[in-house]
Amino acid sequence: MAGCLATPASPAAAQSDPCPNAEYRVGLSAHLPDCRAYEKVSPAYKGNGEIAGGLTLPSAFRATPDGRRILYPADSVFLGAPAFPQINGYFADRGAAGWASRSVSALLPYNVNPSVLPTGMVNTDTQPFGLSPDGRKTVAVTDRDPVTGGAIPKQPYRIDLVSGDVERMAPDAVAGDPSVPLSTGGANIGFGIAGDHTFANVYYSSLAQLTPDSVAPGISAADAKLYRYADGESLLASYLPDGTPTKGIMVDSANDPVGSNSVSADGQVYWFTQGTQQPDRRLFRGVAGVQGSTLVSASEATPPGPADGATFGGASADG
Repeated sequence: MAGCLATPASPAAAQSDPCPNAEYRVGLSAHLPDCRAYEKVSPAYKGNGEIAGGLTLPSAFRATPDGRRILYPADSVFLGAPAFPQINGYFADRGAAGWASRSVSALLPYNVNPSVLPTGMVNTDTQPFGLSPDGRKTVAVTDRDPVTGGAIPKQPYRIDLVSGDVERMAPDAVAGDPSVPLSTGGANIGFGIAGDHTFANVYYSSLAQLTPDSVAPGISAADAKLYRYADGESLLASYLPDGTPTKGIMVDSANDPVGSNSVSADGQVYWFTQGTQQPDRRLFRGVAGVQGSTLVSASEATPPGPADGATFGGASADG
């Protein structure tokens, strides 16, 4: 992804190569199979920084199946990204004129506290959470209203990387919710984000009470609640098998390996736990629109032990 763009070959060299992109198959590219060639995706100037990241979200590389649209992270500030030290996310699109990049966090600005600048703190809230197969959609979080620029509690937004349009997913908290202060940052309304292959269905957790049924016995204002956003509406998604609302977070969506399918390809099946510590690590399988779930983790001991401590290793794409 971050390889150098090869200098076009001489006419004689190009004529001896049957590949349609022969002019770029020089140097190291000349040894690649299947008519492949290295191309430089990122711009030459990267704010005196480098491409930096890994394979786990949110600071990860993601590409469409045809390789023509790419999300990549960098440890620097360029293309209008917020001017503070963090791993910023960038989107590259390969058009007729070559590769062009834009900053994801410039599309969805984030309030910056000047007092943290000298510490070099890394804030990953504006990191995009994956890329849809068509290379258009991603999700990120901000504490700054994209329209007014004012401070808001952290909110997840769905972003069209091609048009630059942003769409708020979380509604205002229900009246009287004590977990949402009016200060900058406020309650963490979007975390543990995962979606289907097109981000038509997005699952996220929130400390805020965003729906009437999230205010239920056994769910405190300090508990994370799991919500599903689809068709312009957020609904509670964390239910026990008997239909009782419960606290919930997606299985380790930020660190799941690629292809783990914590959300099915069509967004209708999702996997969650009630928390990260025992005894809340029981694994549940939910189905979109169903006020209930299936407890998946079970003990094989005799007699059966408690169904806790499950680790989600992955699921099929159909859930």
